[in-house]
Amino acid sequence: MKRLSIFLFLMNLIVSFTGSGQVTFVIESLPDNHPSEDTIYIVGSFNGWNPAESDYLLKGDDRPYITLQGTGSIAFKFTRGSWSKVEGDQNGAKVENRSYTFTALPDTVLVSIASWEDRSDKATNPVVSTRASNVAIIDDHFDIPQLGRSRRIWVYLPPNYHTGDQRYPVIYMQDGQNVFDEATSFSGEWGVDEALNRLYGEEDFSAIVVAIDNGGDRRIDEYAPWSNTDYGGGEGVAYVDFLIHTLKPYIDGHYKTKPEATYTAIVGSSLGGLISYYAGMKYPEVFGMVGAPSPAFWFNPEIFDFTDTVALHPQTRLYFSAGGAEEAATAINMRRVADQLDSRGFSKDHIHTAVHPDMQHNEAYWRSIFTDMVRWMISLD
Repeated sequence: MKRLSIFLFLMNLIVSFTGSGQVTFVIESLPDNHPSEDTIYIVGSFNGWNPAESDYLLKGDDRPYITLQGTGSIAFKFTRGSWSKVEGDQNGAKVENRSYTFTALPDTVLVSIASWEDRSDKATNPVVSTRASNVAIIDDHFDIPQLGRSRRIWVYLPPNYHTGDQRYPVIYMQDGQNVFDEATSFSGEWGVDEALNRLYGEEDFSAIVVAIDNGGDRRIDEYAPWSNTDYGGGEGVAYVDFLIHTLKPYIDGHYKTKPEATYTAIVGSSLGGLISYYAGMKYPEVFGMVGAPSPAFWFNPEIFDFTDTVALHPQTRLYFSAGGAEEAATAINMRRVADQLDSRGFSKDHIHTAVHPDMQHNEAYWRSIFTDMVRWMISLD
């Protein structure tokens, strides 16, 4: 383990020296209908995807610009302060996240924004819903007493749900807007309903999925167990309390679930992966399976001390993955956590780690691995 720790240290050192640099993004063209009074923000993997972070407000009027410093690769988009005002393609439809890899030399990148989603034809001709017929909304305003807020909650019921007395595993997922429906997603959907309907048809596998919308500008606060000095956070403990003491009892009381931890998974990506890992490790008697692709462990470094001290449950199953085109820190931190658990005697057979070359920090990546993640967590292989 000492050699591994030295290796990880050297990897961090190499990344910091070879990939450290700065880039200036300059907006050289905007849509003809761009509202001149609106400000523009850059949002990405470097700030928890907060669409209106003051530190990432572009400067200048004629050619707005911003300079970033960093290492490795980043994923990003531009907004006018909210996800409802995010950039789109020439037709006003969603675009994939942009990406950039820092080099040791200063760089300038010219950017053209083709449209804003809220000011395109899409605004008057919304994207058609892609959610399957067996996906429903439990409540648009489900009460979160622990935070004094409410939230939309979705549920996917297996195709055979109404045909017998069978009870089902449950998968709780973060960022509900992006789980089932292209019409509500802010950066693409995971296609969870289509994936599970295929698994049912091919392997007779069934599970219930409960998806919780993120809190918009409160997403960072709710998905971070500890406060980050630069970006906020710290409401994650209360959010997890909501999942355990309010939402799960409701689901178990209204649906045909297998309520035991062995059959209960919690899944999320990026900051959603951070809070899912925290919840699963803190409360293994509730969540026996954790799916955390591209976990944003960098956001709360406290997660490493947490991993060294939290009580381990021998039956917990952890699925980690990262894209090779993401920031290098994502894979490094993911493996650091896995190595910490290994050093404490956590079963190697219960930790999955993988880095997928060329994959980026986006929904397209997480969609591509969802079926494999479910198969591994619930031991279908």
